[in-house]
Amino acid sequence: MQLDIEFLRGLFPALDGPPGSDWGFFDNAGGTHMARPVLRRITHYLSSHRVQPYGPNLLAGPAGLEMDRGRETLAGLLGVDSSAVTIGPSTTQNLNTLAHAMSSVVGPGDEIIVSRQDHEANIGCWERLCRSRGATLRFWEVESESGELEAGGLDDLLNSRTRLVAVTHSSNIVGTVHDLGPIADAAHAVGALLVADGVSYAPHRWPEISPTGADVYCFSLYKTFGPHLGAMVVAESVLDRIAPQSHYFNARRSWSRLDASGPDHCAIASLAGLADFFDAVFDHHFPTEAAAGTTPDGRAAAVGRMLHAHETAVATPLLDFLAGRAGNGLRLIGRHTMAEREANFSFAVAGRSSASLVEELARRGVATKHGHFYARRLLEAIGVGDVDDGVVRLSLAAYNTHREVGHLIDALDEILD
Repeated sequence: MQLDIEFLRGLFPALDGPPGSDWGFFDNAGGTHMARPVLRRITHYLSSHRVQPYGPNLLAGPAGLEMDRGRETLAGLLGVDSSAVTIGPSTTQNLNTLAHAMSSVVGPGDEIIVSRQDHEANIGCWERLCRSRGATLRFWEVESESGELEAGGLDDLLNSRTRLVAVTHSSNIVGTVHDLGPIADAAHAVGALLVADGVSYAPHRWPEISPTGADVYCFSLYKTFGPHLGAMVVAESVLDRIAPQSHYFNARRSWSRLDASGPDHCAIASLAGLADFFDAVFDHHFPTEAAAGTTPDGRAAAVGRMLHAHETAVATPLLDFLAGRAGNGLRLIGRHTMAEREANFSFAVAGRSSASLVEELARRGVATKHGHFYARRLLEAIGVGDVDDGVVRLSLAAYNTHREVGHLIDALDEILD
């Protein structure tokens, strides 16, 4: 099924603009635009019952029900039980809270493996845990030129002392999508847990948790058309082993066991709008299947595959352009084809600061950013000289168009020449 791009773009108020506008948004890895149904839910919640939720009165009762609906909706879209889903203010905070909770199962002499490719959110918390518990942090290293994870690197590190493996589903710099199933199998074979960071993956294809084999899977909802929240799916077997980080009287509820702060009420309620979004796209493109009835996670998966196919088709000419320039002063990080790659491209140009390139793109109607994007250790490992200036990152979402990409390529061509 081919995506009706005009229909999709109509679901994002931020894309409303004058006809023929050449402005293109290519900083989606930092946060996507919010879908109209999600925004509508937020507005309704704040307008109707901005009160402390839950209670017998006519304001608090509906507020609590809307929050419950938001939690249950997210769980349904992920195909998991709502008791497994922790909702926090961000993925960084969720992982930090998880690491504190893991202090009950990690001790002196134990080992934790992290990948050099990861966002700092999935490294720093484990480094701090190892430091406080007398455990050892080991790095799954990357190839110095491509930034790809070293083949066989994990097998060389795993042993009977390994308690946890933390790895990204796809790097926010390199863009390669990792097959988590074999990684989970290898970790489980030595009795270790797998914590997967899906923040960079989820914007490009809605995550299906079960096939990954991950014991913990995290991603950011503000990068998947939703509110500024982080979602963390934690297996019941893990929740039963770790120390609760909530108020002690809330620990009896699995979904609040790792809720250390209590995120924004209206944002949680607005998660029901994600189902509204997936339903709208699904019903428009798959009317026969819609009439027959499909589970929420089935709808999300079908829509996710269609959005991913469109995004890949739109991104391919851009990657081809960058790959064609590679080696002629331009360094493209990661693979030069879209095979097992997300539409997230990072590059640096010899003799040009990444900051200046981003500024020149902005003057030509292209929104993007530069820097290390919290993967500082990765850029250091692959020899990027000025890590703070970092790389230019061009990240697409499903609402980007062939026209926008064409304009971006023309702008890059002019700047690089």
